[in-house]
Amino acid sequence: KAPPAMSDAPNRHAQTRATWDARLTSLATAVHRHAIPIAILGCVALGLAAFGLTGLRASTKFDRMFSPKSSVISGMRWVEQHIGPIVSIEVLLDFRQPNAAQNEASVVQRLRWISTIQTGLQELPAVGATLSAASFLPTPASETGIRATAQRSVFNAALRQQIPVLQEQGWIVSDKEYQRWRITCKVSSLQDEDYGIFVDRIRAATQQMLDLHADQPHAPERFSITGLSPIIHEAQLMLLSDLGNSFLMAFL
Repeated sequence: KAPPAMSDAPNRHAQTRATWDARLTSLATAVHRHAIPIAILGCVALGLAAFGLTGLRASTKFDRMFSPKSSVISGMRWVEQHIGPIVSIEVLLDFRQPNAAQNEASVVQRLRWISTIQTGLQELPAVGATLSAASFLPTPASETGIRATAQRSVFNAALRQQIPVLQEQGWIVSDKEYQRWRITCKVSSLQDEDYGIFVDRIRAATQQMLDLHADQPHAPERFSITGLSPIIHEAQLMLLSDLGNSFLMAFL
């Protein structure tokens, strides 16, 4: 059989183009004829899609990135049930540095402050455990008399030995103006509430205890809340906010 002539190729291209032109013209005519029903259906579909957005839940919690049946969640649940909460929130209290004459007495008073605030934080329902420099030191005697004087002497001697050790471990940090004491609060990573809510509750409880005992000497001048989980939480919230703004700008 003889091959087709070269002159037939342009004819086939012209026929194909004419066929598509006819189809597209028919489609455009149909869209124009039914413009109102198509617009109504489009609005209904857009409304249904917008309603579906209400079911979206954005979270920065680590456990919500996995299925509840995941082995990761099972392992975290076992650790928290048998060992303790694994998320740390740090409360940092800054005390003004005393002069040489007030140094020992002020350290004892700071230890009382730390013990008071730590006890109050431990009573919060969301806090599973607390730890601070006071956890490694005996309770200073507050009574009077010969026995209490001897106890304070022993306590002061132990305090002078333990303060450098606690500084090496990071429980106490000093500079020229302030001495910073740290209280670690352990909270569960599997609770429904975000870390930001935990931070707000701990901040409110700390401020309440400072106001309640404001008449006590050598009070901390300021405090702050930090920790790896709160920092990650704030960073992820910022990322989510930027992501939402990006989607919003894409629709504009």
